[in-house]
Amino acid sequence: MPTVLALYAGRAGTLTTERGEITTAIAKLPVAGRAHAGVLGLDGDEQIAPGHGGPDRAICVYPSEHYAHWDAQVAPAFGENVTARGVLEASTVIGETWRIGSALVQVSQPRSPCFKVAARLAIPGLVMHARRTAFTGLHLRVLEPGELGAGDTIELLERPGHGVTVADAVRARFSRAPGEGLVERVLAVPGLAAEWYGKTAPRLRRAA
Repeated sequence: MPTVLALYAGRAGTLTTERGEITTAIAKLPVAGRAHAGVLGLDGDEQIAPGHGGPDRAICVYPSEHYAHWDAQVAPAFGENVTARGVLEASTVIGETWRIGSALVQVSQPRSPCFKVAARLAIPGLVMHARRTAFTGLHLRVLEPGELGAGDTIELLERPGHGVTVADAVRARFSRAPGEGLVERVLAVPGLAAEWYGKTAPRLRRAA
């Protein structure tokens, strides 16, 4: 059964990167007990960079199954709010709705790891490799605010019939050869976040 293994929230700190020292909240801390999830995310979780957070990226989830792939020694490795077991990009459909604790959430888009994750894990090629493998993690929007915590079951309530997965959305945006019709299928998904739609749509125009 898919499960929340750990819950994290964070405030601004500093991180040394190839671009110099930056302000970021990527080094999140474990949440003791339960936390309230609202439409803009978990209580106590701060978003620093422009474009981060918002209703379509309220909660970031990363699969624990990928930790060994990266040989990650820090947690949360990808700055996620939820480290989960049993939720993988290749089998999770955009627009799925889940019940976690008393919160109702919906899968809105993939996570797109950036240079800050690469710097934190000291893996220079992480961004491109995450895109190739689709080991990106994913974002949730909160449809009904509620409380959640480590140990909660991630209960699948509804899975749309279109079948477009989080991994499909990653390939549609980043793959050199996404496959015939994949970009069109991803852009047709009703539950896809506007941000991901907007950054994927130019690929369709280039292919035309």
